[in-house]
Amino acid sequence: MKSRLENWIQNQEFAGSHFQIEHLDTGESNETFQVKDENRNLIVKTSKEDSEDRISHERDVLQFLEQQNIENVPKVIYYEEDSLLDRPILIESSVGREKLNVEDATTNQTDKLAELMAEIHSINVGDYNDFFGTNHSSSVTLEEELVNDFERYSKAPYEDYRSMAEEVNQRVEQLYNRQKELIEEASELDLEVPWTFVHGDIPNNLRQEEDEIYIVDWELAGVGVPYSELIEFFTSGRVSDEKQEAIIEEYEKKYKLPEDWRERAERIEKFHGFNSMIW
Repeated sequence: MKSRLENWIQNQEFAGSHFQIEHLDTGESNETFQVKDENRNLIVKTSKEDSEDRISHERDVLQFLEQQNIENVPKVIYYEEDSLLDRPILIESSVGREKLNVEDATTNQTDKLAELMAEIHSINVGDYNDFFGTNHSSSVTLEEELVNDFERYSKAPYEDYRSMAEEVNQRVEQLYNRQKELIEEASELDLEVPWTFVHGDIPNNLRQEEDEIYIVDWELAGVGVPYSELIEFFTSGRVSDEKQEAIIEEYEKKYKLPEDWRERAERIEKFHGFNSMIW
């Protein structure tokens, strides 16, 4: 792929006559390269088979964020649906030189990270709907949130598993049934949760350069529960209690959380944990 990409880049206007290309990562749905020439530093993403929609979605999300005046995220430089590589190609500006370890972050970096996340979560769902042609509400019941996840991430994989397996694994059956119990519990609580714009995978996609903080890889972005994303970030990133408190204090200057936000978020994340085990 690297040599094919080099040949493709040579015929494009955005690259200079002398450029270097480095393979950075092979993710779940794409391959990522860094391209440097005498003028620019770019990120090039090519999709894997059957994941072309994620590349185009990331392009749309980055354009949406630019429309919302969100800084410290990549900017779209170029996109081609039917390239000579037989797959879509997305070219973005390169932001942040290295991954951010939140525990090592300075106070200034922590504040900027909290502010950036709060800005993202403060985006009006109506603006999202207008841009993407969707019809999301600004809030749902906790039950509706779990049912939505169940239909998208549990039911179909579970039914596929049952159709292929000679014998149903008892542990998978138990996990699946436990999710149904969590949905029933949520229906009795009659709680609402907000739906806002969310990134979808913040813990793995934080970058830094000096005191600036950036969030990259927006292919999973969409509408979800903001404080569920916070809990996932704190848990997956192994963020200490001290750092969590500092982040929440700064975050709430732009996006106010209800007093019981952790309880609601932890119910959702428990549900997500069963999803992961079922997969």
